[in-house]
Amino acid sequence: MYENYHNETWDGQHITCRVVIITVADQPQFKYYWARPYVGQQRQVLEIQSKDTTFYIDNEGGHGIFKVVGGAHMGKGHRSIIPEPYTAIKQVAEADIIYPTPELYKAANDKCEADAAKFYGPEYVEHRERMKKTLEAIRTGAFNFNQKKP
Repeated sequence: MYENYHNETWDGQHITCRVVIITVADQPQFKYYWARPYVGQQRQVLEIQSKDTTFYIDNEGGHGIFKVVGGAHMGKGHRSIIPEPYTAIKQVAEADIIYPTPELYKAANDKCEADAAKFYGPEYVEHRERMKKTLEAIRTGAFNFNQKKP
């Protein structure tokens, strides 16, 4: 089982994690902030503390635990999230921690995508498709970094 206040590493730096519930804040600087459909709602996240900072990543579907237990390397994605200022951050009881399974992980991804598409509309769906194509081109080595935008 995953213990709250678990010791791991992130980019080679020692971190301490605990699973908490936060109230989601907006990040207006991002046009398509993935968590905007959940602003004002409570969500299970990992609170990650390093020597220099504290930050939060989503744990719905077990994504946060999957990220840090797997070594927090670049090949495993995560969703950064910010708590509303001046709201309570509540530690999650061990029995209520969401642990990743392939089915739960996929269902949480699908739900986030569907919620964002519903919230933002067709423009977001087109944006995501362009991102997926670009990431695939980078992954396969077919992306031309010197190409200028049309």
